[in-house]
Amino acid sequence: MNLHRTLSLAILLICSAPAICNNESTYSFTNASVQKEQLSGIKVASIYNDGTHIWFGTRTEIVRHDASGQKSWNHRILVKSSMAADANGNLWIGTPDGTFYFDAAADDFKKVSSSTLNHCTAVGNEMWVYGLNTMIIFDINSKQQKKTVELPADYQLLDICPLSEDKVILSSRDKGLQLYDSNYGGLYDFSSVNITKCRVIKLLDGKIYACSYGQGVWSFTPEGESLGKLEGIPSDYPTDIVLYDGKLWVGTDGAGIATIDLANGEIT
Repeated sequence: MNLHRTLSLAILLICSAPAICNNESTYSFTNASVQKEQLSGIKVASIYNDGTHIWFGTRTEIVRHDASGQKSWNHRILVKSSMAADANGNLWIGTPDGTFYFDAAADDFKKVSSSTLNHCTAVGNEMWVYGLNTMIIFDINSKQQKKTVELPADYQLLDICPLSEDKVILSSRDKGLQLYDSNYGGLYDFSSVNITKCRVIKLLDGKIYACSYGQGVWSFTPEGESLGKLEGIPSDYPTDIVLYDGKLWVGTDGAGIATIDLANGEIT
């Protein structure tokens, strides 16, 4: 499991088991009880916590795990993939075999498209499924495809961050952060600051945080004004960020996990 996923699982453990906290500012961690023999493989591509279950996506299956046991579905998952829930609480996932959503009544995944895109993000009443240079927009109620957005062939889309029901920030490997307006279909520079290789961008605490692999963590207003680089993080190679209990948790490539208290800026 890579550092990105290790951080995600650690945060899930904190959120689901508050008893592991020694006090308000000190945390400890413990291994999850999912054993290697219970999964089809140890490479976990994606993790999602719906509040009741934790879902794991491996190369050959999707596993739903809770205190009472677990169930699996045979679906091939790419090593780099993500799960997301829509506004109705339905889980979506992109696979090499197509795009699926989970039907709770049938207790099974249902296919909505043959698209092989492997990332999902909820935007208002839509689900955006995307890959390196393509985005497909689905209506979450009808499960019908509404629109396909083709980006330049060399775009290399890494992540998207919803700003509203029709505007999202796109993060590309080399083109930096750009704003996409679904009403007009155009791409615009989000900020005058060129932040590239942003693996993760998130709207946290009313701000945009961009993890640039090589340039550190930067913050912006939703209007695109740069608030500067976050200083004191032990590495300029962040892999993920999570907001929890008033602190920004930053996973890094090679320098462990740092926490930033947003109230006073203290870094641990």
